Amino acid sequence: MAHPSAFLRVHTEIGRRLTQGVYPPGHRLEAEPLADEMGTSPSPVRQSLYWRCGEGLLTHHVLGGFTVPVLTEFGLRHLFSWQSELWRMGYACFKPAPAGAPLLLEIERLSSQPVSCLDHILGTIVFSHPNREVHRAWRLTTQRLAPSQFKRHEGPDPLMAWCTAFSTALSSLNIGDLEACASEYFQTSLDIVPQIAQACQPTNG
Repeated sequence: MAHPSAFLRVHTEIGRRLTQGVYPPGHRLEAEPLADEMGTSPSPVRQSLYWRCGEGLLTHHVLGGFTVPVLTEFGLRHLFSWQSELWRMGYACFKPAPAGAPLLLEIERLSSQPVSCLDHILGTIVFSHPNREVHRAWRLTTQRLAPSQFKRHEGPDPLMAWCTAFSTALSSLNIGDLEACASEYFQTSLDIVPQIAQACQPTNG
């Protein structure tokens, strides 16, 4: 068993890389080189990688090594549809805040990081729901989509426009504008699934 502090440091960093686009779909990870890079033994790294497999963020190969999943069109549709349902659960409990409230300030702070910005906007609304299992389901779904969302932003659908649209809807304090923006976002997500799936295909060489 890895030392708790070593495991926590490694686990946090691997999670950050998986959700911040450092490891794209199809990227292969091995415990020993990663341990050397992080200045630790392979044990906490391997423990973290297996943990991330349990969350659906990595897949493990029988002959060794781990890979960031390349989601199929079916997988992408399932995750976007589930995100939409979770968002609507939170939206039913959400109360818009005045301009200048913490959410709008955080949107401004994250404006140079569109994927994180969009996740924060949508997640804040989901977390209005009182059930923590809804929160947990949202986190896991968002984490599984993260590598694909970075490819989406780089290719078929730059996400900064969505961040701006949601920010405008929140600033208006019109709950109908927010719902319309979310409906358009999730429908667009489903419509461009083939393009996202194509963008996520690993390049040869």
